[in-house]
Amino acid sequence: VWESFLILLVIYSAWICPFEFAFLDYKPATLFIIDHIIDGFFAIDIVLTFFRAYLDRRTHQMVDKPKEIAK
Repeated sequence: VWESFLILLVIYSAWICPFEFAFLDYKPATLFIIDHIIDGFFAIDIVLTFFRAYLDRRTHQMVDKPKEIAK
């Protein structure tokens, strides 16, 4: 569900950002707030992904120790 939500946010950003740069002289307050909320969701995703275990392609074992994930 989280990844599907992020995909929708990426689609929104990919469509809206060029529109903002090309056609808007100034960014309305509502659009400005929405953009920052979306950026906040991307920041939350970065933090969540940083602490999530992953499968090592070489050893085929789950890496779940925070120091190894950070490397």
